[in-house]
Amino acid sequence: MEPKSNMPAIKIGIVEDEGLIAESIMQILQTLGYDVLEPATDYLEAITMLERNKPDLVLLDINL
Repeated sequence: MEPKSNMPAIKIGIVEDEGLIAESIMQILQTLGYDVLEPATDYLEAITMLERNKPDLVLLDINL
């Protein structure tokens, strides 16, 4: 589902320590029209991303 063109893109954050997986998720979401933030790979990067960028949605690696 693509966001409506007159609305700002939904901003999505990714927290994933496996680079290949994070890159794949980013590419898929960008293709769908979402604004994807640079992935965080650990707790501190994730907290910084949340504070600085205020994403609308975060995809979190539960085993991280």
